[in-house]
Amino acid sequence: MVTFAVDVKAGEKSAQEMKNLLDVYDSRTQFASDFKDDLAQSPLTQTMGEGVSKIDQTLGLSDESKAYIGTLTAGLPLVSKLGKFVPTSAKPVVTAEARVNGSVFRDVNQTARIEANANKPTLISERVLAKEAKAGKELPNGNMGTAHAEIGAIQQAADAGKTKGADMSMTVSGKDVCGYCKGDIAATAEKAELKSLTIQATDDITGLPKTYHWKPGMKSIKVKP
Repeated sequence: MVTFAVDVKAGEKSAQEMKNLLDVYDSRTQFASDFKDDLAQSPLTQTMGEGVSKIDQTLGLSDESKAYIGTLTAGLPLVSKLGKFVPTSAKPVVTAEARVNGSVFRDVNQTARIEANANKPTLISERVLAKEAKAGKELPNGNMGTAHAEIGAIQQAADAGKTKGADMSMTVSGKDVCGYCKGDIAATAEKAELKSLTIQATDDITGLPKTYHWKPGMKSIKVKP
């Protein structure tokens, strides 16, 4: 939970710090929905215009600062969008391209996904929720706001009705498949009812190409010898 604190001694600096915090969150996809909830629940937002007036009396804010704070309390039209759309400023680090039944589905890492419903559950949302309960912290791949590129590509294909009983090939570029995702990719492929999955990637250490494979019943993707 993010706490929006006002430092009386800091004067207008507090408003600038809040703006900086907004900028940070705007560039972090995985926190978009959390940020929406936190801002909506903040005392500043809940007190609306009255809250701005009280802060002004205490801190002596400039007109520019008051106008900025006012935008946070004016019906939250911008905040309401943060849970639905992902920021567009980050450059993709990982790209996954899945080919199945003559169609191509591309996705990127979560911080660079151009537009997506961040709250949309993935095929393995229940699996991720169960792992989160054990770990006591938020984990990736449970929704499209946190899904890694490989998960997102399979999700797109499944949503399009292209995966059932199909062989899928995927190319991952930018980085090798992360260790955490290997089990989640297998679980997603299983949920998507794929017949098989082959992934071409590049080893982060050696720079050499490598091929992962999966078939129903496997708990994780494996490197082909």
